[in-house]
Amino acid sequence: MRRRHIQRIAFLQDYRNRPESLADEVHEVAGLGYHEVTLSARIGQEAAVVEVARKAAEHGLEVSAFTGFMKYAYEHLVEHPEQKAVFSRDADHEELGNLPPVWGCPYHPDFQQRYLAFLERLARIPNLTEVWVNDEAYFGRDADQLACYCQTCQADWAREFDGRIPRPPFEDRTEKARLVGWRFRRWNAVHGKMKAALNRDRRVRAVFQSGPGPFWDINPWVSGIDFDEMVGAIDGLAVDAYYTAVLPAVGSGLFTPVEMFLSECCRYLRGMCLDEEKVAVMLAQGMSHPEFLRPLDERDGWWAAVVPPALGVDRVTTYTYRLQRASPMHRTFQEAFRLDPYFERTEPVVSAAVVDSVETQCYDESLPARGRENWRLSRMFAVGQMASHYGLPHGYLPSSNLALERLTAYPVVILPNVSCLSAGAREALLAYVRQGGTLVAAGETATRDEVGRPVDGTFLAEAFGIDACVPEGGSHAFAAAGEHTAFAGLPWPEESIAWDAWKGPNFPVLALDHSVRLETSGDTEVLGVFEEAAGPLTGHPALTVRRVGQGYGVFVAGIPARSFTRQPVGTSVLSFSRQVVSQLLLSLVGEQLPLRVRGFPPRVPLQEVRPLDTRWKPTMEFMPSVGEDHYLAVITSYFREPGAFRIEAKLPEGKRCREVRELVSEQPVAASGGSGQTVEIEASLTSEDFLQVYAFLLEERAV
Repeated sequence: MRRRHIQRIAFLQDYRNRPESLADEVHEVAGLGYHEVTLSARIGQEAAVVEVARKAAEHGLEVSAFTGFMKYAYEHLVEHPEQKAVFSRDADHEELGNLPPVWGCPYHPDFQQRYLAFLERLARIPNLTEVWVNDEAYFGRDADQLACYCQTCQADWAREFDGRIPRPPFEDRTEKARLVGWRFRRWNAVHGKMKAALNRDRRVRAVFQSGPGPFWDINPWVSGIDFDEMVGAIDGLAVDAYYTAVLPAVGSGLFTPVEMFLSECCRYLRGMCLDEEKVAVMLAQGMSHPEFLRPLDERDGWWAAVVPPALGVDRVTTYTYRLQRASPMHRTFQEAFRLDPYFERTEPVVSAAVVDSVETQCYDESLPARGRENWRLSRMFAVGQMASHYGLPHGYLPSSNLALERLTAYPVVILPNVSCLSAGAREALLAYVRQGGTLVAAGETATRDEVGRPVDGTFLAEAFGIDACVPEGGSHAFAAAGEHTAFAGLPWPEESIAWDAWKGPNFPVLALDHSVRLETSGDTEVLGVFEEAAGPLTGHPALTVRRVGQGYGVFVAGIPARSFTRQPVGTSVLSFSRQVVSQLLLSLVGEQLPLRVRGFPPRVPLQEVRPLDTRWKPTMEFMPSVGEDHYLAVITSYFREPGAFRIEAKLPEGKRCREVRELVSEQPVAASGGSGQTVEIEASLTSEDFLQVYAFLLEERAV
């Protein structure tokens, strides 16, 4: 288990053009349990940064700096218009002075050197350990707004490939692949220069400070960012997850309740920083404004402090300390620091790794450049929610990390419509399932290589017993092909209840989005088939499972849906397919999990009052972690709905549970089975509960 230290960071930023005033707050934050201060550092204000850092050193605090590069240079760019970034739609615009001074081009030598020299000056501050570089930058907003097409970039392209930088629509796959690869390489290289500048004389970590848009909304070939490869060139990744501020604009309104945006950003952040020497930094929300969805309150302080370390993100701050201090969350954020020693001795449990396929996003031409239907939202995030909603803790795994030694850490690996897979990835995934893993494919899978060229079906046949996988698209309903535990306990209503006076039957279904037509081989068990109304899919497999070596290959003929539109009347009805697939996976790997929930999610009052309301979704999350002397089960309840379920801990050999405590209330909890290898408690939440943290305290079993 890696050695963890939860680093509490006070983000000091001044809004009155008095940066020297930040020094007055250092003594205060040191007394509140913070380990570090982050300073907003701007070119020309280095002296103020040095003074605050000196003050921090007197109190034994580390110092990090928050910096902008492409952003925050508006006045400079007015004076030097040739240093502006130029979008593809403006590529033929000859007079750059007429373009708005939005961002600078990171490859213009003068603009770049201006920032690198600034980083070198910051790195001379003795107690500076980390710099967040190039705040919230990316290199494209949409298919017609790629960057950069300035004269510097055009000349760089011409030296390497001749001609001008291509623009969409591309002539062919080769032209697109050349541009995509070039943009990724340049982006990684310029950030590598930032790391080199900071490390000229000693080690100072370079961490890219991303906004959430490139995480969720913008296809990587448009944003120009392959996060995993980029982190390989620097030291880590940071993101700001301001859920009452940026939602619903970010994520197209899919992050509901909005508070779970924090946990999803943490999962993605952690997935991009898996190597032990890389750091993940969460900038949680600390500010409230009247235009936001709601003001922050005491609950937000607890969530901001607890959720990141519960999911493996150890460097945590809020934006910013002064804004946080003006909010009710200030007290509770700091109160939660007392839980840090528990998290530091555990590692989060990730039962299901959901693959983030950069290759599919770049080279599957059926996918949009951004928006609600982009791949990360409509495929990856949808499958992650499926796992989370039904008690299968998930994380995100970049496709560049599909090596056997990485895969074996996860009981389940899910490919959510990963149509583009390299030969090496296919080989590693096949070895993973043969050695005992559970490999899940949802939707079109492995029909192309890493740049979108068609491949044969060998991988599908060997891993899943699938002879053909043909995209049909659309949403289609399916039914169970027989008795299986995956279909047990579904909350089917009585027929008399499932009737809408305006539109007729509104009985729930099992439905899949982005459907594919499958042909299976003889040794593949078909658990579900598409119904008659599914057109060309009628009678074809919708859900299959196959024993492969010591593991299982599960194929879902689409992305499990939350709801389904019945035609021709257009009635929106609930879909239980996410529960079915999750129950299937838990039936295959449940005994491997050290902590699991049963009866989750609990049935809540809204389901009793409006059992067919398609707006219902689980509003609680289960975040387990395990250590040598204790297990932790974090339960967040964002909507404060009353409900009860069981938490089961499977103890290591030679250990017994001496006590279970709920750490927020600091109360003991009754447990059953404490003398055996399995311990169980009941988690009961009321409308007052928003967070519970259960600690199963272990000790050596007496011989």
